[in-house]
Amino acid sequence: MTDWGCGTRPDRCRAAHDRARPRALLLAASALFGVGLSQHAEAGAWPRAKDETLLISTLAITGAPNRLTASGRPRGGAGFEKTELAAYLETGWRDSTTLIGRLAWQDTISGGDRQRGFSGLDLGARTRLWQFESGTVISAQATILLPLREHRPGNPLLSSGHADYDLRLLQGEPEGILWLPGFTDSQLAYRHRGGKAPDEIRFDLTYGIPLSDDWLVLLQGETTVTVGKAEAPFSHYRSQKGIASLRWTFAPGRHVQLGAIQTLSGAEIVRESGALVSFWAEF
Repeated sequence: MTDWGCGTRPDRCRAAHDRARPRALLLAASALFGVGLSQHAEAGAWPRAKDETLLISTLAITGAPNRLTASGRPRGGAGFEKTELAAYLETGWRDSTTLIGRLAWQDTISGGDRQRGFSGLDLGARTRLWQFESGTVISAQATILLPLREHRPGNPLLSSGHADYDLRLLQGEPEGILWLPGFTDSQLAYRHRGGKAPDEIRFDLTYGIPLSDDWLVLLQGETTVTVGKAEAPFSHYRSQKGIASLRWTFAPGRHVQLGAIQTLSGAEIVRESGALVSFWAEF
């Protein structure tokens, strides 16, 4: 059973046990989803305490026999498969500021074109802007996403070949929805993509429901919509993805999580489905 503590401001806790546990759970869980699914690893709104570190190792396997057309209708022939191994690290530089990094290796097949090797390196920082008496936290995060694989113009799904810049505003809410227990984390981001790819507006929402001190259900939605100019071979697209997972704490600061991934709707994207398993350690 994990000792959740009460963060760096115990005097602000309305109820130490109830508030500290959701904050710690959300931080680790939100970070996991970012690592397993998107090009960018993002953690929850709550920063890590100074000199505390979280290390996550994730294996995610997805496939997409179908793609979604501009009208959102499924069509065969996508031929997309991806296996990703990723390491995500975040550490508390100060009590209000967390440094983050992610390194990913991928084996990707898209339209018969295969690439294998390191795919990207992400570096960034998250800082707390406000913390309210209720426990709600508002933070800001900035990340640079550096590509580590060759850009192939004929297949933009594999890499744009340019650095991306992600700026986001995060809100962490330690209370559940209506009468349900739990916590929420919402993130609104603008991602500037280099080269000819269109920029993105992203909205991520995580809802965590603790079943006990050792078991946690996590539900997450990721929405992406492109804006600005898109030049060939890139085009505009939109995507709504859902993730459901169950996390088990088997020792203090040690967690294992199993999850399912599914593209719910979209346009001009592949319709991915798959699974992930993750192990992380807090120290």
